[in-house]
This record gives sequence, C-alpha cells and structure tokens, in this order.
Amino acid sequence: MQMFDDDVATTSNSVDNTGNGLKAEYYNNKDFTDLILTRTDAIVDFDWGSGSPDDAIAVDTFSVRWTGQIEPLFSETYTFETSSDDGVRLWVNNELIIDQFGEQATTTHSGTITLEAGQRYDIRLDYYENYGGANAELRWSSASQPLEVIPQSQLYSPVVIPPESPTDGNGDGLTAEYYNNRNFTNLVFERTDATVDFNWDDGSPDPSIQKNTFSIRWTGQVEPRYSETYTFSTSSDDGVRLWVNDELIIDKFVEQAATVHSGTITLEAGQRYDIRLDYYEKYGGASAELWWSSDSQTMEIIPQSQLYSTAVIKPEPPVEPEPPVEPEPPVEPEPPVEPEPPVEPEPPVEPEPPVEPEPPVEP
Repeated sequence: MQMFDDDVATTSNSVDNTGNGLKAEYYNNKDFTDLILTRTDAIVDFDWGSGSPDDAIAVDTFSVRWTGQIEPLFSETYTFETSSDDGVRLWVNNELIIDQFGEQATTTHSGTITLEAGQRYDIRLDYYENYGGANAELRWSSASQPLEVIPQSQLYSPVVIPPESPTDGNGDGLTAEYYNNRNFTNLVFERTDATVDFNWDDGSPDPSIQKNTFSIRWTGQVEPRYSETYTFSTSSDDGVRLWVNDELIIDKFVEQAATVHSGTITLEAGQRYDIRLDYYEKYGGASAELWWSSDSQTMEIIPQSQLYSTAVIKPEPPVEPEPPVEPEPPVEPEPPVEPEPPVEPEPPVEPEPPVEPEPPVEP
C-alpha cells in the first residue's frame, strides 16, 4: 500500500487490472422480461443508431442490463457518467446514483460515490430504448482518474467455464405434421424437418396446402450441449407455442407480424427432452424459426444434430394391484336352543267314591 498527502490520491498495489467486462442481458422489450441473448461485454460504449444490438432484437423497443463488479484504481470519490438515448439507471455498491429512466435524446447524467482502491464493488446498469436513436455509454472520473469509458480491465463479470467437451448429438430433426387448416385437424402430410427455419413469405409449405390458413406441429426431442439455463427463441408470423420438457415456455398464439419471443428453462447436457412447437398462419407473410442460446451456447437455429424426431416414450404407470378381498367375518353360531322344561305329569285322577247302594225298599 502506498500513501500520499491528503490532497493526493491513494493507490493500492493490490489492484488486479484483470477484468473481463460485464455480463450483458439483451431483451426484446422495454421491461426486461423477453430475454434474447446473454454475453460478456468488454465495456459499455455502444451507438446502435437507428438499429438494435442483434438481428434477433427489434429496433426501438429493447432493453439491456449490465451486471458485475467494478474495481477502482484510487481511494477517492468517483463520478460516474452515463450518456444514453433513452432511459438509464446506475447502481454502484447497491446505491442508486443515477436514475433517469425516461425517454430522452442523447443526454449525460452523473452521480458520485466514494470507493477504495483495489476493492471490488457490485455494479448494475439498466438501459432501455423506445424510439429513434439508440446509444449507451458508461464513464468514470475522479481527482486522479481522467474521464474515460470504464475499461475492461476494471470490470468483472462471473466467468462461465463451459464443459471441456460439449455434447454433440446425431439427431435427424423433428417430426413435422402439416395441416390444411389452422386448428390442427386436417392433416395433409407428415415428414421430418432437419431444423425449424422457414420463410414461406406469402405462400405455403406445399402446393397441397392453402396459403394463409395452415398450421404445423413439430415434435420430438432436443439434446442440449451444456448443463445450464437455456433461452429458447421463436420468430414467427403468425402464432406460436413452445413446450420443452412438457413445460410451456412460449405462449404467443396470436396473429402478428414476424415477432421474436423467448422463454428459459434449465437443462442437463446430453439428456434428451421432449419438445413441441405449434404454429399457425392466418394472413399475409408466413415464417417460423426456432433458436436457442445459453451462457456457453451462442445463439443459433437449433441444429439438426441436437433434434430427434422420435419423442420420448414414457412408460405407462404400473397397474396398481387390487386390494385383497377382505374375508367375510365368520358367521356367529346361533346360540343353542334351550331345552323345554319337562312336562309336569298330571296328578293322578282321584277315583270316584263307590256308589252307596240304595237302601232296600220297605215292604
């Protein structure tokens, strides 16, 4: 540790200067709910003009959240500055020091906080874009630190170490059922689709299927390469629903122009999970795409190698044995019949007294 006079900065020889940047989460809406991709950004110094950070993200209605830690070079009060179009909020050491979450042309805002050299502090920057130009910058300065975009060397994000050998599959795609109506009842044909990456424009998948009023159901299994949380994304015109491992993670079964939606689920590398994608087309353009991404998996159309057309066959639950028949209770024997009491003999009949002879008649 090197100490100087009070009016000169205090520096530390324990400052690492080995940062890798900040974790960046990119959302396809303004309220940080429709996550599309996660990556590590070396610095926050972006000018997207009238565009967006990625082809999977719509212009004008997106948001970004940067998180990690920051390590100052000097022990003194720092001024943090943002320049953004549109809204921005900044927390350092869990203290909200900039709160300008409104629509605005490119504007600079600032806040101050006292930090110690070589100590890492939590940092979070929330940004959203609503309309027109889009840009976001994060700078700092202090008595000893000239104003600059905060360099990668002083920003730290959690490092995700991917498995040494990602699990590559040998899949054949998904079973695809094509229906000539929108409610999955008029099946026309079935086939195996290697991926879900279709743009029929104003047509249909096959001459036997009418345009504007058809539906498709893709089913099978998906096998992730990494054990982590995956973001599944769909782009569709019109409605779409997606189940992974029997969990409904995207539910946008409505008429819409080509729109990206996403949902997340945690999966284990090398394990196969049931997957089902329902899609319908009503009017105008027709398209359907299915992507995935994770901390280790760059965003891509899910490849054929990780899709299997045979769904998981779940064993039927064992038949519960019928409960044993309860034996009937033994019949209680009837009580023995009480013998009737012996009949009392009738008393002997008293003989009648002999008849007295009549006295002789007197002559």
